[in-house]
Amino acid sequence: MTGIIGSFKVFDIINVMTQGGPGTATTMLAYDVYRSGFIFYKMGYASSVAWILMIIVALITLFQWWGQRKIVVEY
Repeated sequence: MTGIIGSFKVFDIINVMTQGGPGTATTMLAYDVYRSGFIFYKMGYASSVAWILMIIVALITLFQWWGQRKIVVEY
């Protein structure tokens, strides 16, 4: 679960190494939030994308909790 959530937070590697380039080939959702909000000054868009990212991570977390409950066998 933490590995999947961690993959959504990939920001520092993209920012340091490629800045989302070439073109937008290495742009991830977290880097797009940063770029939209602090480079292009579209704070409303960046805020809405951040909320969507939070909802996606919450849904994945709930789905995995639900799936783990089915696997555990109690005696």
